[in-house]
This record gives sequence, C-alpha cells and structure tokens, in this order.
Amino acid sequence: MRVAPPATPGFFGAVEMRELGVPGPRLRYWMRFPGRPVTRPALLALVADSVPTMVMGALGHRGSGSSLDNTIRVGSAPEAEWVLVDGTPEQATGGYGHGSVRLWSPDGSLAGVGSQTAALWYTR
Repeated sequence: MRVAPPATPGFFGAVEMRELGVPGPRLRYWMRFPGRPVTRPALLALVADSVPTMVMGALGHRGSGSSLDNTIRVGSAPEAEWVLVDGTPEQATGGYGHGSVRLWSPDGSLAGVGSQTAALWYTR
C-alpha cells in the first residue's frame, strides 16, 4: 500500500506565496501558480479573491469568508509567473468585510484591480 505524501489541500496547495512583511493593515505579497503565467485574466481573478483573509488578519483573527460580490478589472500586463498583491482591508462591521487589491506584474505594470465584500468567519 502506498501512502500519499502530506500536502496542503485546495488553493493554498496550488500556489506559492512570499509575504513582504509590511507593517500595518495592508497586506503585500508575491504569488504564483508554478508553471502558469499568473497575469492571465482567469488566474488574476483567483488571486484577487483574497480580501476576506486580509480583513480577518487586520482584525487580528484567523479566518476567511464567503464572497458576496467580487469585481476585477484586468489591465494589459505582460505574461509573468509572479504577481504582487497589494491589498487593503477597508471595512468590517456586523460580520461583513470589504477591501480592495491592486495586482502588479514584476515589471511594474498594473495587471488588475479588484474589490470584494464577504460574510466573514473565524478559523479556530
């Protein structure tokens, strides 16, 4: 009998992330899907879907949320394996949170902008 090696399930098992460690409520990190150009519109939408985790982090909690709305505007950045996610949690009240992201290619081109509102939940 073969046993599969331990792996992170789902989304976080498919991406590589490198946080920049910027103090304050903003979250900035590089992200990639190894072997795929992340600046393609379909992948940018996945990357931009990070606001709930950002809002929970700004509140000092672990957790995420269920999206109520997502908006993404895609630019004309060149294909690249990495994208810089620059996220700002903007509001949290009554179990809901809202924020926005700017997505940058390594050459400094704006690859896209997004915003999201979500019902928040805690991870224990």
